[in-house]
Amino acid sequence: MLEIDQKPVPAPILQALQDALDQVPAKLLLDFSRSRVDLMKGLSPRPDSAPVLRKRVKTLLAARRQPEPELLDLIREASLFGQFIVVLSDKAMEHGFPNFCAFFGEPAFLGGLLLDPREAVRTKAWDHLKAYPEANAFRDVPAETARATIENDFGPFLGRLASFKIPTGPAGQAADPAELVQLRDKLRHLEEQARREDRSAEKDKAILTREREQHRLKIEELEAKLLEQKNRTAEASARAKTAEQILADAQGDLHRRIREGVEAELTAESRRWLLPLRAMESAAHSHKATANLLSDVREALKQQAERDRAMGNRHDLHKRLDTLRQAREEVREALKHALNRHPRLAELAEALDREIESLAASLGEPAWSGSAENALLARVNAAQTLEELDAVRAFLDGGAKAFLLFPPGFTPEITRRISDKRHQLLQGLIPAGMAAPASGAPSDRLRHTLSLPLAHVLLLVDGHNLLLSRPDLFQGVLEKGQPNARARESLANKLAAALETSRDCEVRLYFDGPERSESDRTPALKVIYSGGGLDEQRADNAIVQDLVFYAPRYEGCYVVTDDADLLARASRPGVHGRNLNQLAHLLD
Repeated sequence: MLEIDQKPVPAPILQALQDALDQVPAKLLLDFSRSRVDLMKGLSPRPDSAPVLRKRVKTLLAARRQPEPELLDLIREASLFGQFIVVLSDKAMEHGFPNFCAFFGEPAFLGGLLLDPREAVRTKAWDHLKAYPEANAFRDVPAETARATIENDFGPFLGRLASFKIPTGPAGQAADPAELVQLRDKLRHLEEQARREDRSAEKDKAILTREREQHRLKIEELEAKLLEQKNRTAEASARAKTAEQILADAQGDLHRRIREGVEAELTAESRRWLLPLRAMESAAHSHKATANLLSDVREALKQQAERDRAMGNRHDLHKRLDTLRQAREEVREALKHALNRHPRLAELAEALDREIESLAASLGEPAWSGSAENALLARVNAAQTLEELDAVRAFLDGGAKAFLLFPPGFTPEITRRISDKRHQLLQGLIPAGMAAPASGAPSDRLRHTLSLPLAHVLLLVDGHNLLLSRPDLFQGVLEKGQPNARARESLANKLAAALETSRDCEVRLYFDGPERSESDRTPALKVIYSGGGLDEQRADNAIVQDLVFYAPRYEGCYVVTDDADLLARASRPGVHGRNLNQLAHLLD
């Protein structure tokens, strides 16, 4: 809302000031707008741009609370103030105020008064608007009646002006009234231009003063930094000299100690260094003792083989035990990373554990029969949360390791048990799925396949995890079996097609990328490259960071991945997990 004298201008007055802009010549309008980018945007500085500029200046006048002095000068040029009010005295204005309002129009006349630099004139206008804010006090006074009254009151004064002659030439001819009007207009224009130049000069002076002050402050700051740098340089030079002196003293002491040590060695027992050489020379000339020793060793080994017939069996059992342990590790890895578990894998894992324990007992390897080992294994098996497993692991890495509480072979075994239990708990973080919605399920395949509720939800899809785990969906676009830009494009297209029949469901598809970027594939699908340079798990980090922002803004957030570590990091209220097989079934 426009303000003059820190008071809001009523709507009729604002409309009158805007109407006055229609009388501004095109040249003045272009001169005012030429340096203002917001007004000249898309226009060229030509007269045919004047209509558009008038609309923009009117809008600017209504939008600015405190208009620029240049804008007020532009309105003064074309308003009733510049045409008539500027020549009125305070007394004449007070006398003819009602008739001027009725003849010129109350909003136009009051608007001209508010533009007058005389404070008394503006106060007269504000007092009237306080009583009549709609500027309609004289709406019932006919304009012709007001004109007759003005001519009657100001006729003698105007007649005296009309008879006033100004000699303009040698013949004493009177000046043309039209020429007087032109001279008046020129004088008024020059006065307004002088006022604008004065304001511009004052503004330039203020800018120059501010820049000088800024330069002075910068010079003082640089001088202070230079003095500080000089002091630091002097301190560093002093420390360097001290360090050089200390180094020289240390080198002198070292040389002295070396010299004394060499002298002490040379003055030790006479030719002590010759004794080992003599012993080596004596041994070199005698081969008989070595030959007899090797013969005795071979004979003893032969007799030991005859006494211990089970030695070969033990060797075979050790090889079998190693093979079984390797098979157990392969089964555990398969259980950990399997998308669709084979029903016999868990049974085979237990059978392998029993066979390994039986062979280890036959070979005499230590069994964990101690109360501490059994108690720790029982605690791992009974763990229900990741925090309980982390506490056991902290105990193994801390006090147990420092005080060697357990035998060497127990730590790897308990570590494997912790890893298996951790994977089991993380799999439990993925819910079996919420009940499929009763209505809309056949048409909304995405909600039906992923068991999503009828609510405004967001899916955060681990794109690279999906490409790597299900390459069979992208055979035609893989490069040497590895996902590339074409594979990522194909995945985005498949997701966009799946979202066509889904409402209130948005998807954010994440890929690793050195620089962060987001692009809208469809209104419901965004493709995000994580950023983060060359660090690992960049897409995982981006998903976890984005969840902090998005989780409170949706009725449900679902992380679609088979990465158990990512699901653990993403765990928070309102966030659920979905495995990739569910989504892959939809994209197949």
